[in-house]
Amino acid sequence: MPQNATRLTDQYSVRVKNGAGWRRFSRCRLMISVGQPYHESGKFAALVDWVNRNGFCECEISVNDTLQRYNLIARGEGLDQAYEAAEKEGREWVKRNMSKISMINITTKIIRWDDIINRSDYVRINDLLTDMFYSDKGFNDCVTYDATSYVFRQIDKGNFQNCSRSIAVRLSTQYILEELSAFCLLSMNSDTVDIYPGSNLRSAEYFNEMREDQCPPALIGLKNRCFTRIDFARLATYAHEKVRVENSKTSDDAIANYSPASPAPSGMTSNPDICPNNDVLYGHRQAHHRMRDAHPH
Repeated sequence: MPQNATRLTDQYSVRVKNGAGWRRFSRCRLMISVGQPYHESGKFAALVDWVNRNGFCECEISVNDTLQRYNLIARGEGLDQAYEAAEKEGREWVKRNMSKISMINITTKIIRWDDIINRSDYVRINDLLTDMFYSDKGFNDCVTYDATSYVFRQIDKGNFQNCSRSIAVRLSTQYILEELSAFCLLSMNSDTVDIYPGSNLRSAEYFNEMREDQCPPALIGLKNRCFTRIDFARLATYAHEKVRVENSKTSDDAIANYSPASPAPSGMTSNPDICPNNDVLYGHRQAHHRMRDAHPH
């Protein structure tokens, strides 16, 4: 799309916060957190605009839906119900946003989370990361920080109220190890930059900071992964128009409700111990048909 092409939205624009190396990549991957407002409506339209304007030749949309089952379990859902609800949310997200996705003017592919974790090499990668969680204190500290920080944020928002903190952190730890496993597979042989409106995981940065000879060969995808953080800026024309309309509505309402007997309206005179416990969470698809004895580290 030319630089002066009509935008899909006049509400927001995308700005890159960090990860300037994205310009050297010919492909982008939009990491979608299903249920988050920054992947809906005007903000997602702005993201599509950004993709169209920045010279990529391919775009992959990773709908990270069934990964969210861990959060649903922490909110009180059973294993089966959590999986089914997360999968449904993913399907509905694709359906709801297909009109915007169809406006991407380069080759575009949609993948769902199960497409990744059902790959034949997923189990091996997840095993390696789980073993590393137990054996590498630096990695353990990073995963623990990511998991605990996330749980505290959710508790502050009023979530996870019926789940003990230690179980919530354990679920979050499992979430992160699964997410890192997927990142590794997606970035193994791909000239692709991951685009996301949020901070990178400290546990993912742990691999970026490794020397190449320190990284296990099977996990080289995490070492080579490029992450770019974006944010959204409200466009001034939209903000001005919204204020004008709201001010106009306020004035109209004030006039309609004004009577001499009432005051004149404005403008008118007169760290618990953590270890992944796969027993609780495996049960769906290839990645979940295994058991692992949990032990404290």
